[in-house]
Amino acid sequence: MRAWAGTFLSALEMAGVSLTLLRVDDERLSLLDAASHTSAWPALSGRVAQVAVRAAPPAPPGASGATLARDATLRRAIEAVCECLLAAEPILTELDQRVGDGDLGISLARGARAVQLELDSYASATTPSAVLRGISATLRRVVGGTSGPLYAVMLLRAAAALEPSGGATARQWATAFSAGVDGMMELGGATPGDRTMVDALKPAADALYDALAQGASTDAALQAAVCAAIDGTSRTASMHPRRGRSSYVGERAIGHVDPGAHAVVLWLAAIGEALSG
Repeated sequence: MRAWAGTFLSALEMAGVSLTLLRVDDERLSLLDAASHTSAWPALSGRVAQVAVRAAPPAPPGASGATLARDATLRRAIEAVCECLLAAEPILTELDQRVGDGDLGISLARGARAVQLELDSYASATTPSAVLRGISATLRRVVGGTSGPLYAVMLLRAAAALEPSGGATARQWATAFSAGVDGMMELGGATPGDRTMVDALKPAADALYDALAQGASTDAALQAAVCAAIDGTSRTASMHPRRGRSSYVGERAIGHVDPGAHAVVLWLAAIGEALSG
């Protein structure tokens, strides 16, 4: 294991820090250890640090619950989201080129492909929360920009909300969804009205929870969530951007919906269609 610290990547003079983990083999380690005099990789003396690797503790015995391999409903929803984001890559890229840096479609498609490839690795998870934690780890690893960490945190918060109960009912999923959105808002600092994906997520989470609390069926509640997300996304076209990449283009974003919010509409609708079939 190696550890480096320094300014290896910078974007648009933004403040903040980044932590990157990379899975390597001996060949790649030797390349990383090689001395370098480039400005972006100032490893003048080669290896900076070597850290002992500790094996992860074994899973606790006696775990119970349906694995992802047997939970056809959860797996169907995950697969639907992945297929949706892959198909939407061109339109999301086009939308993001108008108001951002143009990489949203590519980033979300990369995450979708990674989840598809690693879906079987989540198959032994014995609770829905464990599946969400697995997907979160995948997105943290492969999705760059702002979307990856935000979605990863949303999934982690949702997983934490599901853990006490196992997440067996629609209401528990709605509670977890709300917790995930709140976690994303805490991390990113965005609130409804800032012209971000929160403008779709927050109304959708509230609509899902409220509909189920009023006795609506799961299908009807999901449809209410999708409609709320669509409405929230439509409103972003008239909002002055205060957060996200769109804030750099200012008034030029007016008239275009937020790409991140539009992506939320797409994957929420995909979940609704998958669960109603």
